[in-house]
Amino acid sequence: MTRTQPGKPGLLFDLDGTLTNADHFHHAAFNVLLAQSGRQIDQAQFHAKVMGRANAVIFAELFPDVPPSLHKVLADEKEAQYRALAHTLHPLPGLVALLTQARAQGVACVVVTNAPRANAKHSIHALGLTQYFSAVVCGEELPHSKPHPLPYEEGLRLAGIDVAHAVGFEDSIAGLQAGIAAGLPMMGMTTGLSASTLTGEGATLAIADYTSLEMLGFASARCGVNLAGGR
Repeated sequence: MTRTQPGKPGLLFDLDGTLTNADHFHHAAFNVLLAQSGRQIDQAQFHAKVMGRANAVIFAELFPDVPPSLHKVLADEKEAQYRALAHTLHPLPGLVALLTQARAQGVACVVVTNAPRANAKHSIHALGLTQYFSAVVCGEELPHSKPHPLPYEEGLRLAGIDVAHAVGFEDSIAGLQAGIAAGLPMMGMTTGLSASTLTGEGATLAIADYTSLEMLGFASARCGVNLAGGR
């Protein structure tokens, strides 16, 4: 397909739960830390209190009795534990094919995450995807993280992407809210939440992975190129 729309097209991806299903490593890392104070969080609590949120918010809620000055220390300990656990990561099915086709068609790809940069660098390298992304935006380095739209707005700006010809991919409610507020149609990944929850929060489509022909058709039309390849 020859591009028929003006403006630079782009795909913007969250990291954990979107490029790879790594939430179980994060959950385990939190419970290693919480075990030091005789606590644990279950899957439902992880989804409600942790998934997609910035560490500043997470640690203020999980450790309300700890001085705020120590929240960053605890967060750094948890993230180091995550990186120790997540030494083997796998891209979700169809992701590499989509990224390869996007690169061949001149579609910019950006990671937009609330994860610390050390985690983002570790995970993208472990996935073998470093060469596909023109920028990595970390919400904690900005004045506002997700669910504020600023991280997605920054991703669009850094890669020179026209929001009218871009699509976002997210697995969390906070991420969906951020992308939608930035003007992006969002694909909701069902790695952690149900399809009905994701679409109820405004996802245009809910998909299990990147083999979805409906998603590929939507993204191709939005970007004005063929992102499906031979599929």
